[in-house]
Amino acid sequence: MKLIIHADDFGFSKGVSDKILECADKGSLTSTSIVPNGYAFDYAIKEFKKRKGLRLGIHLNLAEGKALRANKGLLVDEKGYFKHSFQSLWFAWLSAGKAGKKRLKHETKKEIASQVEKVRKVLPKNAKINIDSHRHFHMIPFVFETILELRKELGISYIRIPKEPFFLALDRANFLENYFGLNIAKHVLLNQLSAGKKQKLEKLGIKSNDYFIGNIFAGNMSEEVVRAALPKIWERNAVVEALFHPGFAKKEEAVHWKDGKGFPEFYYSEWRKKEFKTVKSVSFKRLVEDFGGVKK
Repeated sequence: MKLIIHADDFGFSKGVSDKILECADKGSLTSTSIVPNGYAFDYAIKEFKKRKGLRLGIHLNLAEGKALRANKGLLVDEKGYFKHSFQSLWFAWLSAGKAGKKRLKHETKKEIASQVEKVRKVLPKNAKINIDSHRHFHMIPFVFETILELRKELGISYIRIPKEPFFLALDRANFLENYFGLNIAKHVLLNQLSAGKKQKLEKLGIKSNDYFIGNIFAGNMSEEVVRAALPKIWERNAVVEALFHPGFAKKEEAVHWKDGKGFPEFYYSEWRKKEFKTVKSVSFKRLVEDFGGVKK
């Protein structure tokens, strides 16, 4: 098994990026994905280039902050900020007429291309282009198809598929909350949207993970969660991506949300600090090594 310990949100802010880098330098983190429209994009790229063996993906962002290229329209508001949740963007597509769908897809394609190109320009020409997204927006059917339409132009080599097995991790009482709330609904939905995607990608010559860990316990991943999930999906040569969010913002970075946009509570969550400690822990490192963690 090839176990990838991954962190999203690299480059969103300097504080978030520094904690992710610390997990890569001193912990079990082997992979991260950069936010193309992040506030600390340049800083994150500079630091990434200092580290050999750290896998880098592109964290497509259609959910938060300002768009790189899309103008006021169906995707962004009059100030250039993304205006949709996962559900509302999907509904906007489903409820649009033929002309509306064409326009929304055009705006989405233009923004995705701009975000990928921004990252490609600062990476070596032979760098692999790994794709995932903020809040899994790339799994919205029309967004996924848009990415595939751009695959040759952008040289996309890997796309994350959030297919997660169902497992029970009941070591702590609060773990039960994850089985009776939004996380389990997201788990079911993303598994349904993942169906058949890997086979489709294989036909197009695009790689992907076999399994994913990080939906049921999104926001409170731990060593116990990974320990409970891995035996359910052990398979020789399988690629498993375990998603953590160990990067948290500094107090002074609250200025990024002064306009009222985005999800500040997400970047100041106490669980991020707990996930940070988990990824850096010795016991977690041993667990990762036991299950074939990708060596840096």
